[in-house]
Amino acid sequence: MKAFFVRVASIAVASTSLLAPAIPALAISVESVASRPNFAGSVGQWEVSGGPSVLSDGRVILRESGNQKMFLSRDVSLSDNDGNYAVFIAYTKAQRIDNRGNANAMDITGLPYLYGYLMDGTRIRTYMQGQEMRHDAGTENVWAISYGVFSLPSGTDTARLFLKQAERRGSVKGNLEAWFYRPGFYVVDRPADALTVVEWYRSRLSDIPASLSTVTSAPAPRPNPSGDTCAPLNGELVLRTAFEPGVGIDARFRFGALISSWTSSVHDYSSGTSVANTLTSTQSYDGFQSLGLSNASYGQDNGRERTAPYLYDEAVGYDVTNLFSEGEWYRVSMRMKFINGGSSVPVTIAKETRGTQSYSAITQSYSTPVGSEWKCVYLDVRQGPRSLYGNVTQPTAEDVTLFFGNVPKSTRLFIDDARVTRL
Repeated sequence: MKAFFVRVASIAVASTSLLAPAIPALAISVESVASRPNFAGSVGQWEVSGGPSVLSDGRVILRESGNQKMFLSRDVSLSDNDGNYAVFIAYTKAQRIDNRGNANAMDITGLPYLYGYLMDGTRIRTYMQGQEMRHDAGTENVWAISYGVFSLPSGTDTARLFLKQAERRGSVKGNLEAWFYRPGFYVVDRPADALTVVEWYRSRLSDIPASLSTVTSAPAPRPNPSGDTCAPLNGELVLRTAFEPGVGIDARFRFGALISSWTSSVHDYSSGTSVANTLTSTQSYDGFQSLGLSNASYGQDNGRERTAPYLYDEAVGYDVTNLFSEGEWYRVSMRMKFINGGSSVPVTIAKETRGTQSYSAITQSYSTPVGSEWKCVYLDVRQGPRSLYGNVTQPTAEDVTLFFGNVPKSTRLFIDDARVTRL
């Protein structure tokens, strides 16, 4: 359906062409918004990626530089909600504003913006973007409201929310600060109700205390480990899997069909295949053996053999459920090597959070190519509070997984020295 925008008192609301353009009388009062469920929750319940600052007073500060990606994300369940519209909103502030006046020339790099998906299972039904989701104040270091209003497609059961920084291609990230405060996600019945939520946020804009304009209580920064990136000298070893003869394999180390987020029924390594069955002495980083994984099959999709590599077919990783302490930094690392005539293979190491839903949410990730020399592939993770789905706490399982794409048949990946280190 073609979308249109209705503007009332300088508030833009996305609707659909099947709705009458006239806005009816407000069905909910501004005062009642405070008592409505805010499915975004507190920022302490969000997953962090890239090391943003999450302050005790509820502020979030992103400072991207170089190729760095920094954001917060959260999945919320909408299964038990029968509203028709979702409002994603937050107070935002930018360190730098480009005031050249020409929208096409304006450099948006560094500006805070809201982003997300409305999903049916793992299928994305709506991309939450555009509208007023990007910070649009005309003055630097001034709090404003960023928001969007979206129709909920039938069958929507999950919203995936992000707090991010905008980026214009070709621009240099300059460690600019993007601020967020009191993110909200509300489900309402009518566009008029959505307007009321926005008005409630606008009425409280002047209440943001001046003390929030400066950083006063930033959490401890990410440690800067010394020594080898896969074996930091100033870290505390929590787990290690070395794949050597006579050395037991930690039960938390998994691979193949033991990685429970998989949905394909055909794998090169079934759940009955042990790590010991795949050890090889042809390559080793430190010792006599390593884990050698081949890509003999591309697996099946809907009963037909795939013609391209299946991304998760040789995934390995650690089950880190209840292993990490809240607020602490950990490094999950593995040595990796790929020998195939001088070519390389792209690999991604990612932290995944799984609730009772049937999908996994990747909350942090890092990708890099790996070739014929041993390379340390690692991800630094700062554990936040356990995930909440809606307003109900549910059991959460977490993995840090290394997976591969574009792996030619009959080639082999070698993995050694898998570690979890507390920094």
